[in-house]
Amino acid sequence: MIAGLVSTASFLLFVPDAFISYKYAAFLVITVPTYSYSVYWAFSIRRVLAVRLYRNQALGMGVIVIAIWLTLGVFFTTQSLSSLQLTTAWSTLSFYFLIVVLFYWIDASMLASRRSDPLLRDTLYWSKLRIPLWGLNFVTIGVVLTILGYAEITDNVTLLNSLNSGDFSNPILAVMYNFLSVITLFCGVIFLPAIAIRAKWNKTLRKHFAWFALFAVLLFILLMGSLPPPIGPALVLGIGYTLYRSSKSLVPLNRISPLDVVPKVEPPPP
Repeated sequence: MIAGLVSTASFLLFVPDAFISYKYAAFLVITVPTYSYSVYWAFSIRRVLAVRLYRNQALGMGVIVIAIWLTLGVFFTTQSLSSLQLTTAWSTLSFYFLIVVLFYWIDASMLASRRSDPLLRDTLYWSKLRIPLWGLNFVTIGVVLTILGYAEITDNVTLLNSLNSGDFSNPILAVMYNFLSVITLFCGVIFLPAIAIRAKWNKTLRKHFAWFALFAVLLFILLMGSLPPPIGPALVLGIGYTLYRSSKSLVPLNRISPLDVVPKVEPPPP
């Protein structure tokens, strides 16, 4: 984490044009220390957690860090690729990998939240909705991968451009292409705030969701458009840091005060 902060500050101070001239190299220097540390924490926490649902949640966080890193790397890598086939395949696969991982984490969070609920409440009937939603997601992924494979094999430039931009003239293909991302976004906006509110008695989950919400805000700002060099790299680094804190908050790591274990005995009044 400190290495990422130092490398970012060094690039901004001594090589301010590096983010423009050497985007890929700068991306690696900034992200590798921070994101690798976040992945390490997520998988390490997964090994020490006893409850399977919480382990799935930590696993989802670790894979989300990898997916975010790959997706952000696409932006820097594909700009140097001259092949439309490679660009389309790399961007499409990384995008769908990220969306599937996010949906997996949402599912794991919903199940973990229900287990931690003293009343075992099924928030918005998620236990009944998750199975058909997973089925629809698999169907969507199969359709998109089939279209991608056909476009790559036949070198269909029109279809490759549509996959690369997400703009299809066929409305059915347009719906299928965007279905998974819409469902994931809908579930994130509707279900996550609901379980975050119900997790008010669970300090661990509350902190976990708070850091993840900050990650979502930073990612949204980053995707809004081109940003000047100091802001863009800082957001990339901030995204990695929030994912690290979100993973770390799954286990209580603070020292326990002796007063929390043995209450202080007050002398009797004279």
